[in-house]
Amino acid sequence: MKVKILGSAGSYQSPSRQCSSYLVIIDGISFLLDAGNGSFGNLLKVHDPFDIGAVFLSHRHHDHLADIISLYHYLKFVPNGEVRRDKIPLFASRITHDFLSNFAAGSIFDIFERRVVAAGELNTIEGVEVGFGGVNHVDGSLSISLKAQSGETLFYSGDSAYSSDLAASIPGGSTLITESTYLIRKEGSGKAIHMDAMEVAQLCNDAKVSGVIVTHVAHPNDPDVVGDLVRQSYTGYVEVARDLDIFQIDSDKIVRLTSISGEGI
Repeated sequence: MKVKILGSAGSYQSPSRQCSSYLVIIDGISFLLDAGNGSFGNLLKVHDPFDIGAVFLSHRHHDHLADIISLYHYLKFVPNGEVRRDKIPLFASRITHDFLSNFAAGSIFDIFERRVVAAGELNTIEGVEVGFGGVNHVDGSLSISLKAQSGETLFYSGDSAYSSDLAASIPGGSTLITESTYLIRKEGSGKAIHMDAMEVAQLCNDAKVSGVIVTHVAHPNDPDVVGDLVRQSYTGYVEVARDLDIFQIDSDKIVRLTSISGEGI
C-alpha cells in the first residue's frame, strides 16, 4: 500500500502546501481521498488522473473537495486515446453530494458515478474493503477506511474532533491519516471540530494504531513541531505529511519512500 500526499494544508493553502488530498494505491488500484483546493496540480506531478479507480470525499468543505471540479474538467476534455471512459464512482454522504451537485451545477455526474454512503456502511472495490464511519465535524462528515486483501488497513479520519467513539471505530493495528489543525487548541474557541497534537497522540494510543501520518496542519503552524508534540505521548511510527511525499505502508510500519518537495511551510 502506497500513499501519495497531494495536499497537506489545513483549512487554507500555505506558501508551499495545498489543501487535503491523498492518493492511495492498493494492489494497483488508485483511490483518491479528498480533493482540496490546489491539490490537482500535485496530482498531475505524480499520477495519471485517468488511472483513478474511485474517489472518496470526507465532507463538504472546500479544502476537501474544491479540486474535484479540476479533475472533472481534465477527465472530460483531455484526449485519452481510444480508451473507454467508464464513470468513476464518487463516494460521499448525501449531504456532501447535495452540496457538490449545487457547487458543480450537477454537471460532474457525466464523468463520476454518484454513490451515496453513510456511517456504518461497507463496500468492496476490486477486493479492497472500504468502510465509512461518523466523525465530529460538520453534518455529513465521514471517516474512510481501506483494507487490502493482505490485511493492511489505512484509516482516514478526515476532519474531526477527538472522541472515544472515533478511537473505538479505528481497527487496531491500522495506519492512521489524521488532522492536527492546531498545535494546541485554545479553550473557549467554540465547538471542537478539529484536533491538536495532544489529541492526535491520545487518539493513536486509544485506538492502538501501528502508526500515524499527521496532516491538515494550518499555516503558520509548523508541521514538524506538531509531529514532535505527537511523539512526546505516542511511541508508534509518526510521520508528518508534506505535499508530494510518498509513503509505503506495511503491516507494522510506515516508510517514507521519497520527499519531492523538500520545503518547509
